Amino acid sequence: MNWLRLLLKRKLIVGLLSIFVLLFGLFASNDLDVEMMPGMTMDMGMVQIDAGELNTLDMEENVINPVEDRLDEIEHIDTYETTITLGNGSIMLMFEEGEGDDAFADVEAAMNELENEISDIDDVFSMQASMNPPYELNYDLYGADSEELAYVSEEVIQPRLESLAEVRDVDVAAEDSEEIHIELNYEQLQEDGVDPENIVQIFQEENQNRAIGELSEEDDEPRLRWDGTMFSVEDIEELQISTPDGPEPLEEYASIEMVETDASTTAWKNGEDDYVFLQIGRSDDATEVEMTEAVRAEVEDIKAEELPADIEFEEMLATADYITNDLSDIQTNVLYGGLLALLVLFTFLRSIRATAIVGISIPLSLLLTFSIMWLMDYSINVMTLLALGLGIAMMVDASIVILESIFRKLQQGLPKFDAVIEGTKEVSTAVLASMLTTVVVFLPIGILSGDVGAFIMMLAMVIVITLVSSVFISFTVIPVLSDKWIRMKESKVHKKENVILRMYGRFVGWMSWKKWRRWLVSTGFAFLFFLSLFLVAFVPMSMMPDVLERQAELMVDLDSHTDDEEKEAIADAMHERLSDTPDVSDYTVIADEDMMLAFVNMTPEEEANLPQAQVNMEIMNNLEALEEDYPIENVMMSMEAEDMGNPVEIIVQGDSLEGLREIADDLETGLEDIEGVTGIHHSMSDLETEEQFVIDEEEVEDAGLTTGQVREQIEAAFMNEPIDDIELDGQDYPVLMNSDLDVDSFDELEDLAIEIPPEEESFMPGEEEEEAETMDLAEFAELETTEAPQELEHEDGERIVKVMASLEDRDLGSVNADVQEMIADYDFDDGYSAGFGGQMEQQQEMMTEMMYIFLISIFLVYMVMAIQFNHLIHPLVIMSVIPMTIVGVILGLLITQQELNPISAMGALILIGIVLNNAILLIDRTKQLRKQGWDRANALQEAGKNRMRPIFMTTLTTVAGMLPLALATGSASNYQAPMATVIIFGLLFATFITLLLIPSVYMIMEDILGWPKRYLKKRREKKATKTDKEMTTENR
Repeated sequence: MNWLRLLLKRKLIVGLLSIFVLLFGLFASNDLDVEMMPGMTMDMGMVQIDAGELNTLDMEENVINPVEDRLDEIEHIDTYETTITLGNGSIMLMFEEGEGDDAFADVEAAMNELENEISDIDDVFSMQASMNPPYELNYDLYGADSEELAYVSEEVIQPRLESLAEVRDVDVAAEDSEEIHIELNYEQLQEDGVDPENIVQIFQEENQNRAIGELSEEDDEPRLRWDGTMFSVEDIEELQISTPDGPEPLEEYASIEMVETDASTTAWKNGEDDYVFLQIGRSDDATEVEMTEAVRAEVEDIKAEELPADIEFEEMLATADYITNDLSDIQTNVLYGGLLALLVLFTFLRSIRATAIVGISIPLSLLLTFSIMWLMDYSINVMTLLALGLGIAMMVDASIVILESIFRKLQQGLPKFDAVIEGTKEVSTAVLASMLTTVVVFLPIGILSGDVGAFIMMLAMVIVITLVSSVFISFTVIPVLSDKWIRMKESKVHKKENVILRMYGRFVGWMSWKKWRRWLVSTGFAFLFFLSLFLVAFVPMSMMPDVLERQAELMVDLDSHTDDEEKEAIADAMHERLSDTPDVSDYTVIADEDMMLAFVNMTPEEEANLPQAQVNMEIMNNLEALEEDYPIENVMMSMEAEDMGNPVEIIVQGDSLEGLREIADDLETGLEDIEGVTGIHHSMSDLETEEQFVIDEEEVEDAGLTTGQVREQIEAAFMNEPIDDIELDGQDYPVLMNSDLDVDSFDELEDLAIEIPPEEESFMPGEEEEEAETMDLAEFAELETTEAPQELEHEDGERIVKVMASLEDRDLGSVNADVQEMIADYDFDDGYSAGFGGQMEQQQEMMTEMMYIFLISIFLVYMVMAIQFNHLIHPLVIMSVIPMTIVGVILGLLITQQELNPISAMGALILIGIVLNNAILLIDRTKQLRKQGWDRANALQEAGKNRMRPIFMTTLTTVAGMLPLALATGSASNYQAPMATVIIFGLLFATFITLLLIPSVYMIMEDILGWPKRYLKKRREKKATKTDKEMTTENR
């Protein structure tokens, strides 16, 4: 302890070091980025492929199979899933851990090549997943008609917000009120031999403004520009089209006019469809909070300067508020938790000076933690805030143990300087071992896979930083301040034992008197542990808690190809249901291709009649009731849908579509018999009927045509597609081209005129070219009815079908067990197999990994203690308290009905380190006394008396620090409460058990280890007695 003597003699070292920590910590805490989620890319990616109107089977064969073949050649792709629908393929990629960036770059390059190689592909979009959403701030615009709202959002709001340095872009979801229609005269085109595709190409090529070169030999090397941009309907009419007879204006072959759009509504605000939805994304060098503050200031200026009085421009969702609210919560928790911890400390020590010493150590430890976080480039986010909340509750433990030891030495009458040295020295090994056991608990967390693993690893690292910082402060600041400030009154020296200590001494004495008594105590606790395991089935389980505060985001999956009229009917029904839901303030519904999104704002916490979880349940029940009357497949919270998949998801693999569909139907029937399972459906349940052309190739060839030419003429007859955009009077309008033919029946299709090119002949000058003949389409083709699934899915290139369902009134863990039993009883044909996906798969993987982490953590803790005590058995004595900790955890979750999820499981790991700290204090003191010559029973009695106060002090201060987390409200409580509940109940239960169980286990282990010695001793005594008798007989 020479270093401690130096610090006590040179207190200025600690003073200056504290000032440095104070200044650097304040700088670091202000400079740390504040964001919702840590800014990291994930080992996930997505590829979206658009292929026009290809049906699912053609899409699979012509597009997806070649794409998957290329993906199989790319390294570091762990697995991928493909969803195939009409003209669309969506591929979700999972990369090997840590290889996401490089692997995604290879995928993106491969997709760009395939886009050029596969003619059926119209467009490919690739995106790498990130922890943060692309848009983190949403606004509503309403109060006027659609045309005025669109103009204000696109011409006023969007440019001003995008001019902010903190804003990357603004996405405006507004309906176009007008569009330009080019209606082609099909017969005129046929008569003059003009190809509609050539018109599209000419339009797109002419409607450009681009540089085409520069004059390098002229002064300033002037750049040459070609501007063919069209600014009016007249410009479009005068566009020159190539024809066999030379250029002609487009108006000769088409009518061009500006028309009102007949597009259906895609967004509703509180049931009203005159509404614009704006999403704002932040730039790379700005945090969510900075972007939100800048946008809010600009929005206020826009309202004051340019916004018409009748238009409402309201903020709908800001993820920055979650983190700022959490930050406010954590500050409150620090204050309340710290005050409660100091109150507990004062209750035990009855010294204001001693309490103040620990009070000073808390902010210093916290500022040191911020400093290290800043050096490691961490940010303030959901995970680090939770870790800080937990770390703060534990950071006083080391300080309390050292201060209490010094305090006790003073009470024993030692001079202050000697009391500080001896008190710190006596517990230094135990404090360091306690810190190491808590730290090594987190080392195996690195094996936890996936995004949950990345979250938990950051949580663990910040807790470790907090503990290391607190131990450093406790070994420097606490001894120096104790030597400077603590004054011990004479009346407090040699104080008599209180009743609790005397009763504890009697209990240990009673237990040590007879062997059966310590076996009775140990067996009783073991029975209690095994009994508690039966309660696990009644503990709710989930994957991740809800992060939203008085808000809800829901996804309503629709049947494939639900039409616009049905979507509007569903939106009206959702409006009726949501408007009748208690505590729902306002809501927005947005329609996508095969889903609808609902964003719900609830009444503020201070005005709420129901807790958030109950409002969520009411919303879910109201919307799920719509499944019976509308084409809705499933309703779920977006947290479940985006991060975890479906709660119940069975994946069946096989080759035959018919076989897969039959198995899926059987499993659907089986799920209907399981209680709590709702919304059952599978991915191949819907079939699509198509009329497929069967071409008479011989007839086509006889007519001098190719099958491609026939197809092009059919496509021209059905042409109706957007081809470009043009700007008129400062506003962009879409341009659509369509044919004037109305082909709406089989008869009209069969009568469609197909142009037959004239035979190639030599014409004399002055002779007219022979006009092209036409034949009915029925001469070349007939229709054949076919069926194809509306959706196909692949997993790593193999066909699969997913059977999916949601949960109601039951937790995932209990349903999981029933589903597994159903799968085990099903008789699969050869070539078919089933597994789990979605939340069930992730829960199984998580539980398996957490079990491995738990076992490895236990072994590492054992190693630390074995090295500390230089003994292989004593660590087992200490670790005997772990099963009793589990009892407290199970009881806590059961009583409070908090969920068992990765966050609460992390609390159980943290708890192991905390409760072992108490046991280490007890056994370490027992070993010290045994070395001083105390017998076993008296050493255990005295160690319990010496360490009872610091054990109860650290336990109650930790519990006091955790109480604000367990009782917190708002979004932060969903993360904090489960973990805090686990630690509070487990710690309180295990602390009392430590003082009762550890002595009994210690004695049993000593009995077992001492048996060979006692046996040999008895043998020697027996032999010696026999020898004495023989000698006595001989003497006689």
